[in-house]
Amino acid sequence: MRSVLIAIPAILILFGCDIRTKQNNVSNEPFVIMDTVGNAISEKNFKTQIKEYVEAFHKGDVDIALYYIYPDLFKYLKLQFPGQNFDEQVIKDSVFYEPMKKMKKMAKDKKVEFEFEIGDITKMVQFEKYKLYMVVNRINVKMGLDNHSFGEEVIGISDDGGINWKFIANDPETLSGILRMRFPQYVIDELISK
Repeated sequence: MRSVLIAIPAILILFGCDIRTKQNNVSNEPFVIMDTVGNAISEKNFKTQIKEYVEAFHKGDVDIALYYIYPDLFKYLKLQFPGQNFDEQVIKDSVFYEPMKKMKKMAKDKKVEFEFEIGDITKMVQFEKYKLYMVVNRINVKMGLDNHSFGEEVIGISDDGGINWKFIANDPETLSGILRMRFPQYVIDELISK
């Protein structure tokens, strides 16, 4: 049981699934915070798809989880390892498939149950054709009488008006670099500022 309790936080940390203190770097650049009145369909799609993503990720449904992962993550990883023979499939296998399969097996073998709570959308930013939403999720891990909860902030990005969403964990070490590939700094600052 101790190895399970150690493995679960390690896996969550590996994927940036924790809430960390953010720096408040707000720019004077103009930005648009979306009015929630016209975004009911976008919010519904976001909530449905993030639930599918979080459940797939933590239950070991690798293909569904990978479908929802923000694709610039893989471009960013490729840029971080220039000159190396970067193979996207190798990264997917070693970073996603294998750990998720182990987590799924561990959950089955040790009778670990996961419960997910999708919080309210805490940030909404519009930039050109993109919608960026932030939400806090809570993952409750139950094993026998032991209960542990972990929080995570997740960013959802849509480039089609909120119909389809891709997700990335709000990891302060990598998020800005990944988002900077597509968005100006003032958009990133507004999204991640408290």
